[in-house]
Amino acid sequence: MQSKFLKLVIGLGLIASSFCAYAQSDADYYQLARAEGKKNNFAKATEYCLTGLQKTPMDMDLKEYLGKCYLETGKLNQARMTLLDVLRKSPDRDDARRYMITIESLSKRNASAICYVNELLETNPYDKDLWLKKVNLYRELHNNVEAEKSISRLLQIFPNDEGVRKTYNTIIRESASNSLKKENLEEAAMQYQNALLTTKRDPEMFDNLINTQIKLGDYSEALNSTNKALFFMPGNSTFLAKKASILESQGNYTQAIATLQEALRKNNSPQLRKQLDYLVSESARVQVNNDPYVLYWKIYNSNRGDSEAFKFLLNTALERGKLDDAQELLSPALRSRPNDKTLLLKQIQVFERTQQTSKAEALYDRLNQLYPNDTDIAAKFHQIRFNQAKADLKNEEYAKALQGFLITLKNPDYATISREGLFNSYVGLRNKDQATQAIDALIAQHPQEERYLLMKIEYLRNCADYAAGLNVAKQFHTQFPHSTLFPEELELLSNQYIKALILQEKYDEVVDISDYVISIKPDNLQSYLYGLNARVSQKKLDESARFIESALVQFPNHRDLRMRLAGIQGEMKNHKRAAELLGDLRREYPYNDTISMAWAEEMFLTGRALEAANQQDEAIVVYKQIIEENPRDLNSSLKLLSLLNERKQHQEAMQLVNQCLQQHPNQNDLIYQKAVIYENTGEWENALDYYQQYVPSADKLEAIKEHIRFLRSKYFKNSITASFTNVKSDSVLLNIPVASLEYARRIDDFNTFVIRGNYAGKNNGVGIQGEVDWYLKLKNKSSFLFSAGIANQFFQKYKASLSYFQPFAKDWQLEIGGRYAKLSNDANFYTALVGIERAWNGIWLNGKAFYMTDSDDNYYNVLLQSRFYLANELDYFTVMAGMGNAPEDQRLDFQLNNFLSYANSMVGAGYRHHIGYKSAIGLLGTWSSYKMGDEAFINQYNVSLMFTTKF
Repeated sequence: MQSKFLKLVIGLGLIASSFCAYAQSDADYYQLARAEGKKNNFAKATEYCLTGLQKTPMDMDLKEYLGKCYLETGKLNQARMTLLDVLRKSPDRDDARRYMITIESLSKRNASAICYVNELLETNPYDKDLWLKKVNLYRELHNNVEAEKSISRLLQIFPNDEGVRKTYNTIIRESASNSLKKENLEEAAMQYQNALLTTKRDPEMFDNLINTQIKLGDYSEALNSTNKALFFMPGNSTFLAKKASILESQGNYTQAIATLQEALRKNNSPQLRKQLDYLVSESARVQVNNDPYVLYWKIYNSNRGDSEAFKFLLNTALERGKLDDAQELLSPALRSRPNDKTLLLKQIQVFERTQQTSKAEALYDRLNQLYPNDTDIAAKFHQIRFNQAKADLKNEEYAKALQGFLITLKNPDYATISREGLFNSYVGLRNKDQATQAIDALIAQHPQEERYLLMKIEYLRNCADYAAGLNVAKQFHTQFPHSTLFPEELELLSNQYIKALILQEKYDEVVDISDYVISIKPDNLQSYLYGLNARVSQKKLDESARFIESALVQFPNHRDLRMRLAGIQGEMKNHKRAAELLGDLRREYPYNDTISMAWAEEMFLTGRALEAANQQDEAIVVYKQIIEENPRDLNSSLKLLSLLNERKQHQEAMQLVNQCLQQHPNQNDLIYQKAVIYENTGEWENALDYYQQYVPSADKLEAIKEHIRFLRSKYFKNSITASFTNVKSDSVLLNIPVASLEYARRIDDFNTFVIRGNYAGKNNGVGIQGEVDWYLKLKNKSSFLFSAGIANQFFQKYKASLSYFQPFAKDWQLEIGGRYAKLSNDANFYTALVGIERAWNGIWLNGKAFYMTDSDDNYYNVLLQSRFYLANELDYFTVMAGMGNAPEDQRLDFQLNNFLSYANSMVGAGYRHHIGYKSAIGLLGTWSSYKMGDEAFINQYNVSLMFTTKF
């Protein structure tokens, strides 16, 4: 029973979990589809919808969104069928109806779209967008009646909405236009009036309404509409003209003329003027029977030869502006008297007043030929020709202008200005010789006039004849040194000249010109820049620096000049000065990255220069300044690390490299520097770890691999050394070979122990000595050496020693020690020593001074040693020398008894060679000379062979 119950529970749980997973999956499909839709990826959204609907075909949300996806992807039929199915099953879905409006509209099924709009408006009666959609759909169907009803309804809902009002006006205008086409004038007028209820300043609408009322013959209403238009648009010349026309139609000439005169005050157009003349003539026609002018016409028409009537009519016609009448009178008169000056002058009046300028000018030309001595005609003629020439010049008709100016040049009143016109005409015709002659003539005639010389300079500049232009400019400055116009013209000329010279790389001339301009206008920055660039291009760096400093007198705060000066100082290798200049700029512009980067670069180069000059302390200070300002400056950090390592300032170097690695994790050069620091401090395991992380370049790969092998050898804690010393001397008794075997064990970085056995054989027996050494290294880099030994014979019976080593300065170490020995003759022998050593650049030097005593006598010895390391820093040559009255050679300390109190000297040399990093062999030879008496010496030759290996 329990088993069945358990199965039932498990089954129900599986069904429930499946259902939950299924429901969750459907919701996920809808959300996935919506997410893709937001990205406009409706094709992918369609796939999600279809997949989801396979599982839940009754999910109307998913199906409705599928319809939208079909719509967005242009599948209108599928969208329509899908959404119709949604609306059949779920009629309350407004989104589906909105999608259907779009689908039907795109399919040109506008009537169907209107149905969906109406359905939505039942539930959303104040939806402006739906109403506008409905209006536009009716317009698509060309059903302006329904469109007008709909927009009228919308206007009632939104009376102040500008968009609705604009649409309303558009539809009403279209309806009125249709009414006009159907000649339904009354309806059109009513529609225009309705439209004007929403807009009061639509001139086109008012014009259409007035024209329609005029067509209806309703001049009273047309006048009212015109006055209304002028109320909303006062001073509108179009409506003023229209009002005058309506008043004329009503016979009210006086008010019509007053209206047009008002219009002309605001817009003096020929059309209004013509309309006014027409109204005046019409008004005059009414009073014609009272006008003498009309009576004289009757006389003249009856007798064309009546000179009184002709004269009265012609003068009156001209006075009253009846130019057609005047022309009617003049034409026959001129045919009979073509050269009559009075008639020709009257004809000119008519031509001028009717704006027939060319005809009037032609008559003046003719009059000037007929009456050359008439000064009034000549003056007018030259005025006309000069004005025409000016117009031709302005219109770039240079040949015509030239001819005109050549004519007016003969008139003294126009001579100078005409010669200017000639000059400009020749310039336009590109006739340089004639242009030059014209301007030179003006200069000669007016030597005190500045502008003609300036015109010549400008002309030569425009002709690209810069050299000639500059010569004229210099002449001008000599003649008019205080001209206010000259500096600007000189600047234009010099700038163009210099640009041309730069293209030709004529930098000497650029320098001369820019310096001349500066002498005239010291505040001309551009000339300073040109002069500077020319000097820099010629690699005249010293001169360029001095030139900038002179420019900075005028522009002391000019940032770019100061940066250029810093740059030139840098090029001259004056990096320290460049850095100082850029440092000043940095303080003024702390947020300018360009200045900061330039300062850092010059500071870096300053540091390098100090390094090259072996001023390492100063270089370190510079690099620290750079890093303090920009901790991320890798190059400066690497340089500083190298110097600190070289000076064995390992603690500071380690602090710096760790900071840099925080800024530049895993940076290759920093990893190398950290490896070097560990190596220098004897932390071989850490050094090896970082050397293995370092990725060397191809040319350094083998060297690094070799170095890693060397460091691994530092791991070896044990070593065995075997040595043999062969002794030869002038005394056979002293020829005793010595063999040694030692074992060394490095316990840790601070403690090392050595056990050594020495063997010496003579005819009378064998001597054996055992020794123990303890090397103790302290954390402050100082160290101790403790040593003790015991022997049976030949060697010292007992011995013990202690030495203290203290590093100081940079590469120095001091040794202070003492020794005790029980000699084979049972004498006690004490030794005090002081030593000093230094290592640098592959050289090691050591000097020791010994003071010895056996309680009866005192002895001394001085020993000097050196090593010269080879390229691998492991192999070396050694040389040594010593002197005293007791020997100092611990390898042969069993002979100490024999040579006490004898002056001796010693020289030696040797070589040590490593076989890989585990083993090494060495050879050392010494020659000692002992003075046994005044003429007696014993020479001793020692040759030692050594082999050592680590494991």
